Amino acid sequence: MINNINQNISKPSFLYTDKNNYEEFLNEARNNNTSIIGFTSLLPEPDLVLPDIDKPSFKDIDKFIESISNLKYQEKFIPILTGFETEYHPMKEAYLAEAREKVDFLILFQRHVNKGLINTNPTNNPNYPIEYANTVIKALESGLFDIVKFPDYFTKYESTITEENQELYKENVEIASQVICEKARDLNIPIELDLSNANTSQVFVEIASEIDNLQVLINSSHNDNNLYKLIESKIVNKYYSPVSNRQNNKKLQKLCSKTSNNSLTYETHMINQIMKNAFKNIKVWDNPENLEITISYILDQTFKNCVKDANEQYNSIINDPVLKKSEKQQIAKEILEVLDKQKIVLENAKEYFSIAVNLGCNSKKEYLNIITQISQYNSTTSELQKLDIEEHLNRYAASKGLINIDRHVYTLRKEKNFLTENEGSISIFGIVLISIILCILVICLIVYKVIIM
Repeated sequence: MINNINQNISKPSFLYTDKNNYEEFLNEARNNNTSIIGFTSLLPEPDLVLPDIDKPSFKDIDKFIESISNLKYQEKFIPILTGFETEYHPMKEAYLAEAREKVDFLILFQRHVNKGLINTNPTNNPNYPIEYANTVIKALESGLFDIVKFPDYFTKYESTITEENQELYKENVEIASQVICEKARDLNIPIELDLSNANTSQVFVEIASEIDNLQVLINSSHNDNNLYKLIESKIVNKYYSPVSNRQNNKKLQKLCSKTSNNSLTYETHMINQIMKNAFKNIKVWDNPENLEITISYILDQTFKNCVKDANEQYNSIINDPVLKKSEKQQIAKEILEVLDKQKIVLENAKEYFSIAVNLGCNSKKEYLNIITQISQYNSTTSELQKLDIEEHLNRYAASKGLINIDRHVYTLRKEKNFLTENEGSISIFGIVLISIILCILVICLIVYKVIIM
């Protein structure tokens, strides 16, 4: 889809597209006297999440960025920007911040509401608009995003609302629309609306039209209809660039810097969630030896579940009639690589728990705090965060009677590799290890299916 922002003026100032028809798009932009254009790509999942067949891989992203960089060098007349389109998740803030550093702008298109690692069910949920709005507000307050695409997306589930929930649902739609528009206005972040879409919420557009100083960008395929007339006065009708908009937005810069500096890595969030689940059924915390055995067993069971999830996703890919053989092989390889990284993280979690034992932890709260700190120390790229964590761990150790703790106590000595070696091939050591935890049959099944296809 090609998005034409500011179609209501004779010379649209900003165009962006998510398609790879670069030359065709450039020619259209030149013909329309466009001031600035952008090319976008969906952002892949973090490398600890099983690949999504609807999203590009990291290798594809590298090619995308390289292609646009070459295009920037060749194009002499129109400034070219690169961007990512993605959803927000609190666990992915550090990942999103790193991704943002690679491109010129970031587009928020929120399709789901998450609770932990699970998506909230939007069907016949009259409170879903509020839950959605809360997620969008957190996303905007992260300072990472430059445009909010189709913020009325939550209304697509309106047809699932039963009659008894209609009144509450309608009330919540108005509240959600109001708070989303006000937050976008307060942070000077434009919202993008598709005024030609039959599913566009008239309630949302009506409320947006009443918010003073709200910036609205519109989809190129809009018609000169009632929705357009409602929102016309809010449409950005001057030169617009997400880059210059951010450069002039001190509040957004401050929020983005805070997020980049303070966010936990996805790996740390993952370990935190895993350990919380592991701790739920533990009642006695004064026997470290038994605790380590119990935690090790629970984490091994967790990896079994990871393998099961990987196998289910692989089977769905193999049975996809649309994907080519080469695409299936590539995704199967990516699944193995993710499984490899998940295994490393779980082994790291075991080691972090042992370190926490040696540091004298004796309660659930202490174990979770110290494990989270150690995980962040080993996964963050921020030297400032590392220094803060060192100070925290030293203070904690001193409170337990330990003096002059060496950083090597909580620094991983080397990265383990259980499933793959340099080129992503399955290692003998990895096969032996997985067989010990009774998962090798599933892995072999995945590899075997890829080979024989």
